Amino acid sequence: MHLVQVPIVLGRGVRIWDGLEALEDAYDIEAVSSPSGVTHLTFTRKVVS
Repeated sequence: MHLVQVPIVLGRGVRIWDGLEALEDAYDIEAVSSPSGVTHLTFTRKVVS
């Protein structure tokens, strides 16, 4: 899955990544930031053996 995160604040600014610490157990996550502030996140499911 490819997700693009743009740094904008709506209202009080809800943190969407809080409470997702275990996500790294099931996925390899690659984050690439650009100078404009946009972050591209790529989630690849880990192979369970």
